[in-house]
Amino acid sequence: MANIVKFRVPDGEMDVYLSAPVRRAPGPAIALMFHRTGIDDFTKGVVDRLVSAGYLVAVPNIYHRCPSGMPIIERKVLEPI
Repeated sequence: MANIVKFRVPDGEMDVYLSAPVRRAPGPAIALMFHRTGIDDFTKGVVDRLVSAGYLVAVPNIYHRCPSGMPIIERKVLEPI
């Protein structure tokens, strides 16, 4: 089951879309980057497929420092912080 988890980072918190398979031992993990429109249905589908193959998957919101109301397309043209 996927959840949004908050991680403390310098200057605040970062949301990470996180999903893991059911298992009793450590296993492989993937940090997945989203495309164009953020963590959308396509990205969630990729996460689901990877989890069903046995991977723990984390998708960080790399735009976590941008204002939450700013459209994703505008976030991509900002200068790096």
